[in-house]
Amino acid sequence: MCSMMFGSLVYKTVSTSSNPLPAQRILTGVLVLASVCLFVPGHVRDERITLWCFCVFELCCGAYYPVMASLKGKLVDDGLRASVYGMLRIPLNVFVVLALSTTKEGESIRYPAPQLHVLTLIRRDPSRHNFRHLQCTAAGGCHSCTQSLDLREACMVSQRRDMQVVELT
Repeated sequence: MCSMMFGSLVYKTVSTSSNPLPAQRILTGVLVLASVCLFVPGHVRDERITLWCFCVFELCCGAYYPVMASLKGKLVDDGLRASVYGMLRIPLNVFVVLALSTTKEGESIRYPAPQLHVLTLIRRDPSRHNFRHLQCTAAGGCHSCTQSLDLREACMVSQRRDMQVVELT
């Protein structure tokens, strides 16, 4: 944020100096510098250089917005500005609608969620550490199978990711 603010201050200083640069040349310089700042971290593997390239890129972003505002102010009349900007948004909105209409709804049909099994451990005899095991699938109806498990087997079964453990004493 500080870099963006500093970029807008640099633009103000450059554009209002005694020998101001035209906005087109400033914009060209800003875009070239931003491109270099995005190119360098891809080829130089140093964190400090990456940080400074990011800060300079943010400075370029801070200078970009006032440059573009001044160019828009010079190129588009005040009375037509709202209608011209509205007309320029129509292709963008058409593109968004077309892009969203090509996606399929119901991604869960393509990638079904894993079934969750509920493992209910019912103690038959508290002194013997034996359990009775009831397994229910949450999505595909309920089926049950009862079998006797000892404590170690019940702990191994309950560590599976698709199991939810409920213990009834």
